[in-house]
Amino acid sequence: MDKVIQLCYCKISLYDKRKISATQLRSFIGYKFFEDTEFHHHDDNPYRYPLIQYKRIKDELYVLGIEQFSDLVFDKISELQHIILHNTKIPISNTIFEKKKHTITEKLCRYRFTSPWIALNAENYTKFKSLDPIFYQKFLEDILTGNLLSTLKGLDMRIDFRLYVKINWFKHIPVVAHKHGFSGFYAEFVTNLSLPDFIGLGKSVSKGFGIIQSQ
Repeated sequence: MDKVIQLCYCKISLYDKRKISATQLRSFIGYKFFEDTEFHHHDDNPYRYPLIQYKRIKDELYVLGIEQFSDLVFDKISELQHIILHNTKIPISNTIFEKKKHTITEKLCRYRFTSPWIALNAENYTKFKSLDPIFYQKFLEDILTGNLLSTLKGLDMRIDFRLYVKINWFKHIPVVAHKHGFSGFYAEFVTNLSLPDFIGLGKSVSKGFGIIQSQ
């Protein structure tokens, strides 16, 4: 079951420290490299797991390339000299690349979401709100289990063991994605699956939502 995956973490530093969101970074790079559809994730199957993801982590911008797209991120982002935001050209002061290999395996690990996890769509939000609050945790654990399995599918993996998911705590936070409001959550959870830091789970992971970090 174990699988080694290739990762390329690209940290982009700007001379102008104004706040740029992961969504804005994705819009610029997706337009800049429009011929490579994984950069903007607009293709015939938009529901598959994105293998290029944009992040804002501790006020730093990152692009994450996964598997076959790790080399593409390295090659293309190396070309960038600036980012354009609201018709303003913002020079890039430094770009740091880190290539890693990570083994996804059965291992008990604890993670927290460092950006809001978008767990609920309109349909399951209605169901969630109809529940007695004592059942909220179990409902979210079931959704998180589905998110993990979807991520594995996107990485072309199948597991031969029962997936364990336990949410230790969660906190609701409203978020906006795709110009629509969603229910987001900060949470800490335990699962018997070893995943790489800063990979995304749930909805809109290419735009910086659902970032996890091991604890």
